[in-house]
Amino acid sequence: MLALHDTYSKVRFKYNRLLQEIGVICGRPLGKPSRVYLKVTHRCKTQCVMCDIWKTPSRLSEELSTEHWKRLLDDLREWLGPYDIWFTGGDPFAYKDIAELLRHCAKIGLSGRVITRGIGVYDEPTAREVLETGLDEYHVSIESLKPEIHDYISPPKGTLERAVAGLEALNKLRRSTGAHLKIVVKTIIMGFNCDGIVPIVEWVRKNGFDEIKFQPLEQTIEEQKDLDWFKQSKLWPQGDEDVNRVLRVLDALIELKRSGAPIYNSVAELSVMKRYFLDPMGMYEPAKKHILATAGTKREASDGWMEVWHDGVVRTSWMSPPIGNIEERPISEIWRGRPSPTKAVRVFGLVR
Repeated sequence: MLALHDTYSKVRFKYNRLLQEIGVICGRPLGKPSRVYLKVTHRCKTQCVMCDIWKTPSRLSEELSTEHWKRLLDDLREWLGPYDIWFTGGDPFAYKDIAELLRHCAKIGLSGRVITRGIGVYDEPTAREVLETGLDEYHVSIESLKPEIHDYISPPKGTLERAVAGLEALNKLRRSTGAHLKIVVKTIIMGFNCDGIVPIVEWVRKNGFDEIKFQPLEQTIEEQKDLDWFKQSKLWPQGDEDVNRVLRVLDALIELKRSGAPIYNSVAELSVMKRYFLDPMGMYEPAKKHILATAGTKREASDGWMEVWHDGVVRTSWMSPPIGNIEERPISEIWRGRPSPTKAVRVFGLVR
């Protein structure tokens, strides 16, 4: 069933992408969102050094109620059909009723997926509770298999141990129950952790997790735009030799991908990452918008994502201004009424 849903999702994504690109040419917002992210909370129990979200967490009084979120999920199902719904934050497991929201997704035919640091699912009982919600995908961040590195990047101490324990418990349970849960490890490539990147791929393969997905280090999340940010970052490669080490790691990942390793990223995207580490200023925008995979072709639709924040505000990315609030208008009206796209893109090589 999940494989059928994934096939539908890929077809839908390509169709929406085409409509979005045509909309850019016509100056009219066309299509539906390619991805829907619900940032149910700004709160997080880790203090990652490449993120500022935890420094300004949302107050409980600012967060939408569980009933608000369930009504939104009902509206999304009626408008979009059986879409993928990504729960993020902060950390979605810092939201007290995240399990109820995931169960509601499964009940009404939405595909619930979470992106987490992993410390909210840390043993067999917490893993079983999550599995029983009907969750379809579990994405957890692992920056190194060495606690002294991972826990430095994502404190407090013990973060790696809890995240790994949760992964192993989920993996064991899904095998014993036949659950369709997909487990994905997410890793940020940095100068600070690059020596441990290839071992994570082997660890993912050995444990039978479904995929590992890489992204390069970018400017600190929610920090004011600064093209020189990497010059002050302790996580960025320090000097030419460090950059070359990262490039060699990316070459190794490309070879692993070609040999069948469970790496989500395409060879093309991994190759573009090499360009990014050589020219972080020139590649700032595609890295920050997470569109490195299409940076070489320039086929980037400017309005493909939709985010609903903890307070009901709707954006087309975390960097964009609000386009509405779900407490004031239905989500479909907000999307259709968003500003017309103006950025030129190439459509099948015809427009430059």
